[in-house]
Order: sequence, then C-alpha cells, then structure tokens
Amino acid sequence: MSYKDDLEIDRFALDTEWMKQPVLFAKWGEAEAEAEDKRDKLKDQMSVIESDLAKKVREDPTKYGLKEKPTESAINDVVNLHPDYRKVVSDYMEAVKTAKIMTIATRAFEHRKRALEKESELWIAGYYSDPKIKSERREDISGDNVAKHREVLAQSPRGLRRRERTS
Repeated sequence: MSYKDDLEIDRFALDTEWMKQPVLFAKWGEAEAEAEDKRDKLKDQMSVIESDLAKKVREDPTKYGLKEKPTESAINDVVNLHPDYRKVVSDYMEAVKTAKIMTIATRAFEHRKRALEKESELWIAGYYSDPKIKSERREDISGDNVAKHREVLAQSPRGLRRRERTS
C-alpha cells in the first residue's frame, strides 16, 4: 500500500480521520526509521567491502592485473569495479531513495494533520452547511423580483450595449 492512499481525507468523517491520524503517522514514521536503518547498514557494509577489497588488492596486486606496487588510484579503480562492491553500491542507492521517499511520506502526514485542522475549522464554522436565508429576504429572491431585476439590468447602459452586440 502506498502512503498516498493513506493521505486521503474524508471530510464527512472527520472524527474517524482524526482517530486514524496518529496511527498513520506512527506507521509511516516507523517505515521511515526502518528505511534509514537499512540505508545506514548498507553504507557500513559498503565501507567494509571497500576496505576488504582494497586490502586484498594490496596483498596480491598481480591477481587483479596490477603491478607489484600499485597506486592508490589503481587500487580504488579495482575496488570500484568489483562486482561485490557494485552490488552493495546499487543496494545502497536504492536504500537512499527509499529513505527519502519515507521522509516525504512522514512530512506529508504532518501536512495531513494541518489539513484535518483546517477542515475541522471549516466544519465548525458551518462552511459545509446549507445556506440559511431569513424569511424577509426570501421574497427578494422569489421569481417576481428576479424578473424585475433582469428587466432593470436589460435597460441599463451595459445591458443595452450587450443586446446591440448580440443582434
């Protein structure tokens, strides 16, 4: 399941959304911690493999196609091209990407919390309620008054110009 699915808010069920928020935040916060832990372990593994390979190359440089006394640059080239090292570098880069995505997910749930706060404020303020019209104003929007209003608008200078353009 993608974190994007968990980000959606049902504004008509704010009570359940508020109850889900800390659980979702914890879930994705833990996922972020796990991703960062994996990334850090792979970085450590990458350093160990790099050191081990460099030691092996220094002990027997001819085995790796180098001269008896290889330069540090030549040793680094052998290490960087070794399949074991390439594999762990690839895994590390993938772990870095995953950790960044999990950081984005955690930040998104902070934004979700703020969105829930604003939705709740709108709900409390009556934003989603039906408009309430006072009884004395209902006459103003009845059919007779609307027709009178349209007549007045049609006779206005702007209304006359508009009719001239359309005819």
